[in-house]
Amino acid sequence: MNLVGTYPVKVDNKGRLRLPSKLLEKLGDGGTLGQFYIARGVGKCLTLYTEAQWAQETNKLGKLDLNVVSNLIMVRDFFHDATDPKLDSADRISLSQLQMEATEIEDDAVIYTFLNRMEIWSKDNYKNRKTLEIDAFGLQREQALVKKPNTDE
Repeated sequence: MNLVGTYPVKVDNKGRLRLPSKLLEKLGDGGTLGQFYIARGVGKCLTLYTEAQWAQETNKLGKLDLNVVSNLIMVRDFFHDATDPKLDSADRISLSQLQMEATEIEDDAVIYTFLNRMEIWSKDNYKNRKTLEIDAFGLQREQALVKKPNTDE
C-alpha cells in the first residue's frame, strides 16, 4: 500500500471523525473495509491501522522479550489506549477520550498519510510535529523494534 496525502478532518463532540473518501478508496475495494485499530503513535499522534497492519504490528510486539523492562513499558504504553473502532454508516470512526486527551485532539484534526502509515494529529500538533517527534514512547519503540548492527565482529 502506498499512501500519500494530508486530510483535514473535523471531530464532533462525541469524538467521531469521518475518514475521507479518497483515503477509503485507497484502503478498500469499493468500500468493503475490514476492521480498524487505533493506537498511540510517536510524537503526540495516533496511528490508524488496517486489520492486516495491526496483525503485523502486534506480531512484532509479541516477539519482544517482556522481561526487558523498557520493552514491557513500551508494549504497555502501546496497548494502554488502543481501540478497535468500527467504521459507521457515515464512514466515521470514534476516538476514545484517553486518545483525544493524550494527543490534544479537539475539534480539528489532520490525517497524515505516507507510505503505508496513517497518523491522526490535532491540527496544532501537526503544525508543530517536528518539535514533538522525539518523545519517550518513540525512543522506547525505536530501542525495542529497530535492529542494531552486530558490533561484536
